[in-house]
Parts: sequence; C-alpha cells; structure tokens
Amino acid sequence: MAGCLIVAISYLVVMLVYVTMVYGPIAAFLVELFPTNIRYTSMSLPYHIGNG
Repeated sequence: MAGCLIVAISYLVVMLVYVTMVYGPIAAFLVELFPTNIRYTSMSLPYHIGNG
C-alpha cells in the first residue's frame, strides 16, 4: 500500500515538472507573438478556456 502511494506521488511530481516545462514558455511566446490589442481580447479567452 505505501509503495503504491510513493509511486503515485512520484508519477505526479514527474508529470508536474513536464507540464511546467511546457506551459512556462507558452506564456512568453504568446506575449511576443501578438500585439497588445489582440493579445488581451482574442488570445486570453481561448487560452484560458483551453487550459480549463
């Protein structure tokens, strides 16, 4: 029982690291990709709906 818990927590930590490696640069990429007036309207809503 305790071994399964340690494996599950280890798996979640590894997956968390992978997700942060992907989503960290996406924010910087989207900021540089679009001008301000487009970024705040047509990029924010789909980005947050997709993450939700």
